[in-house]
Amino acid sequence: MTTKIIPSKRRIQVMANRNETRGFISSFLAAITMLIAIGFQALNTLPPEILLQFVISQANDPDTEPSGADTPARALTFAEFGTSQDIPAGNWFYGGSTTWAAIRELTDARINETVPGFQITYIQDPVEPPGSGNGIEMLIKGKTSFAHSSRPIRDEELVAAAQRGIQLEQIPVALDAIAVVVHPDLPIDGLTIQQLIQIYIGRITNWQELGGPDITIKPFTAPLDSGAPTILREDFFAEQDDFADNVQPIATPTEAIQQINSAAPADRGAIYLASARNLIGQCSVKPLKIARESERLIAPYAGEWIPPEECPEKRNQLHEAALQSGQYPLTRRLFVIAKEGNTADQLSGQIYAELLLTREGQSLIQEAGFVPLVNF
Repeated sequence: MTTKIIPSKRRIQVMANRNETRGFISSFLAAITMLIAIGFQALNTLPPEILLQFVISQANDPDTEPSGADTPARALTFAEFGTSQDIPAGNWFYGGSTTWAAIRELTDARINETVPGFQITYIQDPVEPPGSGNGIEMLIKGKTSFAHSSRPIRDEELVAAAQRGIQLEQIPVALDAIAVVVHPDLPIDGLTIQQLIQIYIGRITNWQELGGPDITIKPFTAPLDSGAPTILREDFFAEQDDFADNVQPIATPTEAIQQINSAAPADRGAIYLASARNLIGQCSVKPLKIARESERLIAPYAGEWIPPEECPEKRNQLHEAALQSGQYPLTRRLFVIAKEGNTADQLSGQIYAELLLTREGQSLIQEAGFVPLVNF
């Protein structure tokens, strides 16, 4: 099983064709290809169970994933990219993360309009709620050609894909933050990561324990297999910890905001975490500042918090600089999950990701309220 997290050969060639030092890069890529081939010959001598473990560890090693700083700028529109590449014709279905909704609204129609023959359609599972996990599951089961995810691929998903003969790659295209919000009247301005964890594993159950009023904490979250709770659990929980029984998954941010704004004062102890894009500009919740440990609390919004009485004339805006620098602790990347290979179905996800990494794609991602991964 081979799971590529580095840029695919197709994408590397696209980059090289745009680079002023084309000759140097071509030689460099040839050398890298030879080294990869030698490496694969060595890997093929390993027992299958050892090879599987090696692939999983490499796939989830952040050092093997591309970063915005290392990705050459793609100064292209969707239309220009479509005419410069062999685009697999067809109507390609995909599903996945609800965090991506604002990006889909801006990019899908534009891609369908400007890239002839390459039509994309978002679909949902008829039974399960949408989310990163469900989108990857539909991809593995052959219901879709690629997926949106607000978290990296899990080890068990790599194994499930390999059992069906599928090789997956995750392609980062944008930056997002996880925002933690409460009722605007709750006199709590921020939490440390450890305090947030203690709330969600059930060890802190009243705001009084954190210097606030005597109100029971009601922890809400996005569906547990979606991006925000997965990042919290896998990146910050201790190995033996999990979400407490009192944590209530809520399908959409709209429903969560309604719960937070319950008219009953006793219900105003709710806390909710999800994509900052869906929460920062909302008038009826307060995003909390977050600190890693004893460090300074960092807000996910720029400047001073705008209270409800000044909204919607003014709205809080995402603190892009804090996300790009990693200063805000709960920062994550958004991924296109694609199939590795050269069939039309496999290439559809790779081409889709490349479209989002063009100048036009990154501009629309920023317009949707996220932070571009590529600087132009």
